[in-house]
Amino acid sequence: MAELTLFATPKPFRDSFARIQTNAIRSWAALGAGVEVILIGDDEGVAAAAATFGVRHVPEVARSPKNVPLLDDLWRIGQSEASSPTCLFANADIVFTDDLGPAIEAIGRTIDGPYLVVGQRWDLELDADLDTSKEDWGAVLRRRARECGRLNSPLWVDWFAFPRGQYPDLPPFIIGRPGYDHWLVWHTLTRGIPVIDATHVVTAVHQHHDYSHGGNHQSVWFGDDAQTNRALLGDRAQMRHIGHATHRLHGDLTLAEARGAKYILSGAHRRLAPILERTMRVRHHLGMDAEHLQAAAMKFRRG
Repeated sequence: MAELTLFATPKPFRDSFARIQTNAIRSWAALGAGVEVILIGDDEGVAAAAATFGVRHVPEVARSPKNVPLLDDLWRIGQSEASSPTCLFANADIVFTDDLGPAIEAIGRTIDGPYLVVGQRWDLELDADLDTSKEDWGAVLRRRARECGRLNSPLWVDWFAFPRGQYPDLPPFIIGRPGYDHWLVWHTLTRGIPVIDATHVVTAVHQHHDYSHGGNHQSVWFGDDAQTNRALLGDRAQMRHIGHATHRLHGDLTLAEARGAKYILSGAHRRLAPILERTMRVRHHLGMDAEHLQAAAMKFRRG
């Protein structure tokens, strides 16, 4: 039996997304027999990718009027189809390496009960096919991410690991649109469930891409699907992220209370939530949203 079930819903395999998602799925399949992979959805190329890498495929999933998968049905399928006691949902552009399994296993041994594991992503340009044929491919990629990539902020939550069955009833948020990820962290915290930040142990590599899958940046953030999510969300009082974790996983795979500047600053971000909500559209228009500000900061640091 697998120890971890990783499930995802890929976008159509077109243009750069074909290579990006193939790289991600190739990395998941390379994690070995202890990791079961389930691809959910019937978009172009998904069945072929599942066949290529010998992973499971569930074609049917509930969708929005614009044909984007819904969180509630996606996670229902992932949990019900999983053959392992632990599930992990990831965006289909995230590459994992062999540091994932030991981290999740250590948390499962330490916590007897519910938990949620999240972690910041490393943004990296991968403009070629990922080669997992060599035994040290994971170590090579981790080193490259730290030397050439950038650690993104705690605001971006691209993967979630949790015990199977922990989320039986979720709202019909639309995947890939703003809000659902932050709501999941908030929902978990309000239930008194530990949220664990595994950033410094799990190297989750995010491959750069554009917003052509959703039309453009503006439509992804402010289109009909985005507005549906905001209506379900209510307001920013129901939004938390990685910086609001209760615990962090250390390099020796031990857990400790989450302390430090990242978590203190995240508390301040929560208090500013009403202002951020009211100014969001203007900030995006002026390039003052989190994504653009982080990119500018990186350029400044690199001189």
